[in-house]
Amino acid sequence: MSDRSPAPPTIRFDRYWTPEPNTGCWLWFGTASKQGYGRFWDGERSTPAHRFSYERERGPVAAGLVMDHLCRNPSCVNPAHLEPVTNKTNLLRGVGFSAEFARMVRCRFGHEFSSTSVFRRKGKRVCMECERQGRRRRYSRYAKMEINRKRAKRGVELLLEGDHDGR
Repeated sequence: MSDRSPAPPTIRFDRYWTPEPNTGCWLWFGTASKQGYGRFWDGERSTPAHRFSYERERGPVAAGLVMDHLCRNPSCVNPAHLEPVTNKTNLLRGVGFSAEFARMVRCRFGHEFSSTSVFRRKGKRVCMECERQGRRRRYSRYAKMEINRKRAKRGVELLLEGDHDGR
């Protein structure tokens, strides 16, 4: 039996990253998730490598906060490139659909988004002008259908009357 105990997590952690001179990122080359974020066994559980790095250098992260990679590199574990933020802030800083939509200042038809020209439906912004125009189109179609229905009804009645008169 060996009397050697495993190296402390901080020593083991430093074996799995290397500095990248151009960006300042500390690139993780240990185990990684499918999304490219490093994973590290801290002696108790598997934890995100960037979170371990941040907590080692700056202290614990408050409950409810996630780490935002300011460098946008998921394999970076440099604490200077990390910031604890809410999940919402992290999503809005990103490049996904939610972030893109939140940054929009005009609807897809060019109407400006402002507090007076937008309302929310099911959590999404809806342009009031587009909604107004859509209602007009729907009403117009409905009105035309009603007129055609009434004309068709009258036409049927006239045909029936004409059939009776001709006999």
